[in-house]
Amino acid sequence: MKHRFRVIVVLLLTGCFILPGCGGDKTKIKQTEGPAQIKAIPFDGAFNPEGGRVTEGITLTAKAAERIGIETIKIKETLAGQGPLRKVIPYASVLYDPNGQTWVYTVRKPLIYLREPITIDSIEDEMAILSKGPEVGTTIVTIGIAMLYGVECGIGQ
Repeated sequence: MKHRFRVIVVLLLTGCFILPGCGGDKTKIKQTEGPAQIKAIPFDGAFNPEGGRVTEGITLTAKAAERIGIETIKIKETLAGQGPLRKVIPYASVLYDPNGQTWVYTVRKPLIYLREPITIDSIEDEMAILSKGPEVGTTIVTIGIAMLYGVECGIGQ
């Protein structure tokens, strides 16, 4: 009886570790229903250092954006002492992916968000100084980036 119980426990534990890995890569989930959707976005000159067209973004309903508490700000330029103008964003708006790459979510149109790559030159106080990224004046998300990334990765489906 004890032996059978041990076998059952081992099988259940094995299933707990194996089954979560069966989902495959969730970073390119296409969500087509509900308050948050992954949809094609027409190319509009968005920053894309690798060339090509930026084609997918997250579309939220107004209620979903309200529930997430999305807040935004425009990318600014600032003088670095006697140096050149530099792009500056709040450090809170920076997203690090599992590979350590840095991103921001830009607002393409109301309720349409696109994850775009950035390169951080330095961090001063609570601001990130960019060496590469979207143009000055581009609206980026400052609050709600973790939720947007979750939508993009299929978390909560």
